[in-house]
Formats: sequence, C-alpha cells, structure tokens
Amino acid sequence: MSFQQIIPSIKRELWENEKSILWLPTAIAGLMFLVTVSSWLLVPSFKVVGINSGSAGIDLSLFFTGMLFVALLFIAIWVQWHYFVSCLHDDRRDKSIFFWRSLPVSDALTVAIKLFVGAIIIPGAAILISMVFSLVLALIVVVSAIFGFDASVDFEWAKILKEFTYLAYTLLNFLLYTLWIFPVYAWLMLASAFAKKAPSAWVILPVIILLMIEAFAVDYLGIGSRFLFESIKDYFSFEVGQGESSMLHLSILQNTKLDTLPNLLLAKINLIPTLLGCGFMYLTYWLRVNRSQE
Repeated sequence: MSFQQIIPSIKRELWENEKSILWLPTAIAGLMFLVTVSSWLLVPSFKVVGINSGSAGIDLSLFFTGMLFVALLFIAIWVQWHYFVSCLHDDRRDKSIFFWRSLPVSDALTVAIKLFVGAIIIPGAAILISMVFSLVLALIVVVSAIFGFDASVDFEWAKILKEFTYLAYTLLNFLLYTLWIFPVYAWLMLASAFAKKAPSAWVILPVIILLMIEAFAVDYLGIGSRFLFESIKDYFSFEVGQGESSMLHLSILQNTKLDTLPNLLLAKINLIPTLLGCGFMYLTYWLRVNRSQE
C-alpha cells in the first residue's frame, strides 16, 4: 500500500460524490453569504462585527458565522448519511465493483478510504467552506471600516480574532466528534455492505426490533432491564445542566467556554463502543470480500 494507491482512491470518491461533498455546501454558503451582505446593505438595523454595549443592532459577522456553521453542519450530516449507506451498496448494485477490483487496490484499502472520506473529508469540507466564506465577509468588513465605505461599520479586532479562534477550535472538536460517532459510521457501512436492497432500512430496523424485543421482555415478561435503550440514550445524550440532559447538539454550543465541548466529547469516547465500531468495520470488510458478488 502506498500513496500511489491511496490518493487515486480518494480522488475517485470525490469525483463520484463531487456534487454533494463540494458543490452543495458551497452553493448553500454562497446563498447565505449573498443574503447576509444584502441585509447589511439594505437593512439599517444590522451592525457589523463588534457591537458596543450601548449600540443596537445585530452583530452581522457573528450572526453569519454561526448560522453558516450550523447550516453546513446539518448539510454534512445529511451527506454523510447518504454516503455511508450507499458507498458499498451501490458498487454491488451497478456491478462497478468488478471494474474497481480490476485495479491494484485491496478491499481493505477500499473500505478504509470510504470510511476516511465519509468521516473526515465530508465534514472537513463543510468546515473549510464555512471558514473561507467567514473570512471573506470579515475581510469585507475590515476594508469597509478602514476605507470608510460604510459609516455604520463598528468592528473590533478582538472580536474578529475570537471568531476565527472558535472556528479553528472546531477542528479539535471535529476530531473528537469523529471518534465519538465512529461506531455509528461503522454501523452505517456494515448496513451498506450487507443490504441487497434499501440499506437505510437495514440501518434502522434491526435497532428498532431489538428495542421492541427488549421492551417486551422487560414490560410483559419481567426479564432483564432496558440495557440497550439506556446504553444508546446515555451514549448520545449530554449533561447540559444539573440533572438535565439533551440529545445535544446546539444547546451546548451556545455560551460555553472553549474547553467545555472537548471535555464533553472526551467523556463520551469509551473503549467498548470503539471496539464495537472496529467489529462492525471488520464485518464490513468480510462482507466486501466474501459476498460482493451476490
């Protein structure tokens, strides 16, 4: 295995999914950018970067950066779902697996590349696009303030730097988030490798059936406990206050210190779920090798 095999494999995945990975988030970011700049020019109540305590209006740069990041985050999650549940299933459905297998790339590398693209490249592209458009808006604001193109512009360098500190800090959170969600990614890929039809159904139905069996055993037969339900709930929930939990995402992203989210994510990264994810990945590889011709 060498970069001569890895790089073309990544390029292949990007080429096959270019519209959803690159062009869709870029189009959404561009549209939001145009709406934000138009609002700045047409709506007097918008205030640009660094509102002083005595001034009224909306901090345009912070507003744009936050809304853009949240929008692209949800777009990335949607693209990831679609990519993971189809990445191995589609190769078997359209028989393209035979062509790709004729190339000097092992099944293990193919599975690893698909995991890398889905877990790292897709959300990483969304973060990068968010940073680029936020930087462009910040540069427009700075130029407007320095050259006096808009007298209403009131910016503070400290706030601009703080914005990009938060954006850069998302890279650390992103890596921790990837480790936390790794078992989910592996489960999605296993469903994609196993399903002959409707891989999305194979993602959801086994979990629902197991939860229903567990509920029936506990509620009607008095056997055992809701171990599976509680395990899933605990893994995907966060303590956001005293005795309060949330199936988080946005609630803890607001008004938190820089070290809050990494600490919460670190607390969720456990050995057993990670080993479970590794088991799912091995089964995915086994299915790719032994059942790809079915």
